[in-house]
Amino acid sequence: MVNTGKPSSGCEACRARHIKCDGSRPSCMRCQKFKRICPGYRDLSKVRFGGKPASRKGNTPTYEHKPKSISDHVGDSLLGNFVGTESFQTADPMAVSHIVPGSMNSVPRAMEALFGQRSLSSMHLRIPEHEAAQCFFLANFILLPSTATKMGHLNFIIPLLNTASERSPLRSAFSAVSLASLGAQPNSLGLLSKAKLSYVQALKQINVALADPKLAKEDSIMATTFLLTVYEVIIQVMVRPETDLKGWHSHKTHIDGAVALITSGRRRLFRSKISRELFLSIRELMTIEYIGTSKAPNRGVYWWTNRVPEEEVSQRYALLNLHVAELREDNNKITTLSPQTACNTEIVVEFLARAEQLEKQYRDWQESQASCWEPTTVAWVDNEDTMDFATSEAFPGRVEVFTDLTAAYRYNIARSSQILVWTSILRAVAWTEYPEDYRLTTSYSNARRRCIELIDGIIASIPFFLGWKERSDKVLAGESQSACGSNSKVIGVGAFYVMWPMFVAANSDFATPEQRAFVKGRLTYIAQNFGIDQADRLIQVC
Repeated sequence: MVNTGKPSSGCEACRARHIKCDGSRPSCMRCQKFKRICPGYRDLSKVRFGGKPASRKGNTPTYEHKPKSISDHVGDSLLGNFVGTESFQTADPMAVSHIVPGSMNSVPRAMEALFGQRSLSSMHLRIPEHEAAQCFFLANFILLPSTATKMGHLNFIIPLLNTASERSPLRSAFSAVSLASLGAQPNSLGLLSKAKLSYVQALKQINVALADPKLAKEDSIMATTFLLTVYEVIIQVMVRPETDLKGWHSHKTHIDGAVALITSGRRRLFRSKISRELFLSIRELMTIEYIGTSKAPNRGVYWWTNRVPEEEVSQRYALLNLHVAELREDNNKITTLSPQTACNTEIVVEFLARAEQLEKQYRDWQESQASCWEPTTVAWVDNEDTMDFATSEAFPGRVEVFTDLTAAYRYNIARSSQILVWTSILRAVAWTEYPEDYRLTTSYSNARRRCIELIDGIIASIPFFLGWKERSDKVLAGESQSACGSNSKVIGVGAFYVMWPMFVAANSDFATPEQRAFVKGRLTYIAQNFGIDQADRLIQVC
């Protein structure tokens, strides 16, 4: 017999057990009484009354077909309240001012259900895997722009998903990276095979899309290549052991694909806000990739800093980092010249002057423009005899905090770039001083003093990125906001942000054995708790 009465307004758990629910919010009293996690309530406005399916004939009203929004795909119980807010229906799809904190109240309950003592397969609550995975990715890896830096992390994905067609490669890529991020958790490893299937599907779809000149121009295609790159960082699909900084394995295919889309003649202008955000995000990832692999950027440094309008401090930051990639490519060519002829000596001396000038530009920028990103010391950690550096959450010395995660990320990237500039300076000095010991020179003394300061700063910032709150409630209490609409700890993004500076610091000749042990311990923590496979590989070379 077909039930044509009023649909149940009970919570998902009570409905699944066919028992009466009192409808209390945010969790019903029955779930509280039996100490169960209440999964929340479905949206009754989207429930069809009278269980009879709509007829395709007769007087049944028809509806114009529209692309499904993200809430239609990830389920109403977890994400519908968030993605369906007015902030993503406004003329500005990147607006975040209308997001209501707490609109994702079901997220913490889902996280508790997923990461409690029970595994996904033994959960009593019926939370679909794809919902939980996408919720986890939104909560941990998507960062909304802050007022301090006006830059988020992957925040352009949500409005693009809202307008993407059902068969868009962006949806498959989003599914792949979401399942991968959650599947890397200890009690959800079964999702990795499903993540791979979504990844393969996205590859097939994007290859078809790129063959169409019209589709290739869409922002969703560029965003898809970016998400595929993120997937490859998490799962470490590709390994390229010949990279200059051995161990910083390349995810070359899709970051280069995104770069090719940007530099192609079909994408010279970035008119929309989403297009500009995509450009800046791809440039940021490309810069770190090219610094790590000692590769100069295509089209030259200035092409990449004059495409879109941005604040002077951010533009200067990007320009200096791109110069580092260019410098490192030349470093591998010039400081290996042989023999020491007058012509080769002139080339190396010129390169040395250029590297020293870049180092000075970094110092000037840091003193004059980057003061808005400077950290604050909030705690000091004592060096105890029994301290295990491999498991410690903070290294002896100061603990730094920043205004937000993006400011911390950029400040640390600048620190790591300066360490690499000094490495290039010392290689040039060693070439010019040979066969004398270059470590007796003034340049070496200056490099040692400065690099120790930079390494100490990176080490002092690591607790902030990973949510350490033992000594101060100010840690990770800045203006960064997760895609859940609350100022909760966005540790997934923090772990993603801090790996490169940690790697550079630990591989410096001026890092102490204790600092290397601490970095290895933090990378192990990232690999085990956040499932970022690249961190596990970096441990082997630190």
